Amino acid sequence: MAKKSVGINKGGRPSTPLLKSEIEDAQLHTKSNRQAAKWLGVSYERYKRYAKIYGIYERHIVGIVTGK
Repeated sequence: MAKKSVGINKGGRPSTPLLKSEIEDAQLHTKSNRQAAKWLGVSYERYKRYAKIYGIYERHIVGIVTGK
């Protein structure tokens, strides 16, 4: 009998990380973090998680990165 593994993807779409360069590009083209998430085609929660990992989430909130 096969042993069940905990925490392994059980199917569906495989998870791919957002790259820092992708997030920075989205921030240049948008005015807010929510718009950047939509521009990337991912959920806001996923965008927020990766932007915080890279340390660039707060930068877009205060307007240091200017959008068009």
